[in-house]
Amino acid sequence: MMNNLEYYMSLDYTMNIRTDTDFDQSKYFIATFVELEGLEGTGNTIEAAINDLNDAKENWFKVNIDLNRNIPEPHTSIKNNPTKLTVRLPYTLNQQIEDYMNYEGISKNNAINSLISSGLIREASKRYGISAH
Repeated sequence: MMNNLEYYMSLDYTMNIRTDTDFDQSKYFIATFVELEGLEGTGNTIEAAINDLNDAKENWFKVNIDLNRNIPEPHTSIKNNPTKLTVRLPYTLNQQIEDYMNYEGISKNNAINSLISSGLIREASKRYGISAH
């Protein structure tokens, strides 16, 4: 059964990030998905590489859905069910999330996941001494 773009974009593909050196000896980041061979995102920051990879993923999904081609789903060794989380947000934080979701054109759930992921990447980058900005 062929699913839609929203379904595939919501799947949790295994991401790898590595660094490489450009011709001018500057460092840049390369992001890939294990299950989607050939897709690659690059950027001067981790976040830029991930954004580039996600843009490539969305375009690749659109083309393959239009051509009715099989799209691989993520490999999981354990059942990876989403976790329901109930949180009370202050009005101002909720408003910022709604502004972000409207600007990005995504659901509130995707906005919260994106913001949490960005924050975790930024914190991990600080912890391990890699610039995420």
